[in-house]
Amino acid sequence: MKVIIIGAKACKELVVRIEKVERALASKKLPNTPPDDDWVDGKTVCRYLGISPRTLQRLRSDRVISYSSLNHKLYYTLGDIKRVLHERSVNRRKE
Repeated sequence: MKVIIIGAKACKELVVRIEKVERALASKKLPNTPPDDDWVDGKTVCRYLGISPRTLQRLRSDRVISYSSLNHKLYYTLGDIKRVLHERSVNRRKE
């Protein structure tokens, strides 16, 4: 392990810079929803949609939802899941 010795003034300047970075990061709001290009596995999709793995398989077989396969595991984009939900949503009329 290397030991580096710096002066008190340089240390204070470094702390001030770190605090500025910390404030800048804290002021930025993080999005509540993950980006649409994020990939999730089948278990996460089933949990998110409240469906069984067999229903997810049926959606794949019927080519309703697209997926990618990597090492025998299937992945789906969040954007595609949102698209399917939006396309199949049913709007209720007020009467």
